[in-house]
Amino acid sequence: MDDPCSGRPPAGWRIWRSWKSPFGKFDGNYRLEDEELAAAPDIYREEELRRIAGEGFNAVWIHGHLHTLVRTSVFPELAPDCGTLERALKLTIDRAARFGVKIFLYMQPLAALPEESDFWTRHAALRGQQECFPSDRGGEELRLRSLCSSCAPVRAYLREAAYRLGERFPGLGGVILITASEYPGHCWSRCMAPELPATAGAAGVTSGQVNCPRCRNRSPVETVRN
Repeated sequence: MDDPCSGRPPAGWRIWRSWKSPFGKFDGNYRLEDEELAAAPDIYREEELRRIAGEGFNAVWIHGHLHTLVRTSVFPELAPDCGTLERALKLTIDRAARFGVKIFLYMQPLAALPEESDFWTRHAALRGQQECFPSDRGGEELRLRSLCSSCAPVRAYLREAAYRLGERFPGLGGVILITASEYPGHCWSRCMAPELPATAGAAGVTSGQVNCPRCRNRSPVETVRN
């Protein structure tokens, strides 16, 4: 097994995730308790990390949201509980390091926000792809909007948020980026994976076609590499 004190990167990552860790629920309403990072210190206690390392694993992935973990000057209204989440992540990173285990964040940057969010009142010009998505708690489908990465302020936000992430968490093992998903993210995120089931809401919005007037003229690669 690699020596965690050598300072050298391991020959390969063997990544674990505890079945006890809550992935989080989504129903269009932000709640701190739905953030998996908030529960990380209680899930990854010393005895759990010792067991993980003893089984030959050297990393753990935890679900995180860039827009709730990192505050920026571009959209300062996002990440209202970033202090609480930052403390939880730093504690988990430091604790895991004592057992030679790195923490990776599993993230889908530019996660879509509910159509009714106050964010869109202030930033209506940045509205991108419109999608419908079923609530994790049942009920009607939610209408969501992507932050359009064809817009300069959104790209500036991503650059600053990525910089802040590295700056605030130097001990982080890395980030696992999800660029095509059943969950709406950037304007092409669902359309890049045609095998995902389409959903249709009251507005008749369906997965499988880009309805953002800016991104439909760009390729998925152009959208993601911003």
